[in-house]
Amino acid sequence: MGKGLSELQWFILLEAYKNRDGYPAVTNADILIKWYGFEPAYSYRAIKFNRHQIGMKRYLSASAAVARSLTRLRDRGFMTRGYLVYDHCLTEKGAQVVEKFGQQQVHNG
Repeated sequence: MGKGLSELQWFILLEAYKNRDGYPAVTNADILIKWYGFEPAYSYRAIKFNRHQIGMKRYLSASAAVARSLTRLRDRGFMTRGYLVYDHCLTEKGAQVVEKFGQQQVHNG
């Protein structure tokens, strides 16, 4: 992958980039739904997941992978924490990386 990013990290950057004209952010739940295919269970003001239906081991593994990917993207300056606790926003640097390398990721990924 270009710039040493994993497929999951590219997915996260591209998802946030899709929203660049509005609020260029993603949430952990967005990633778990779109990348891992987890079915959301909505509750009052939040998206939850039925861990027992998904499988506790799979859920915890996916959640840890998402957290690590987001941390690495923040460490490289491609993402920041959003206004809300669960948002992760694309930075200008992250947008530039997507604009420079993102098209080849879409075609190769």
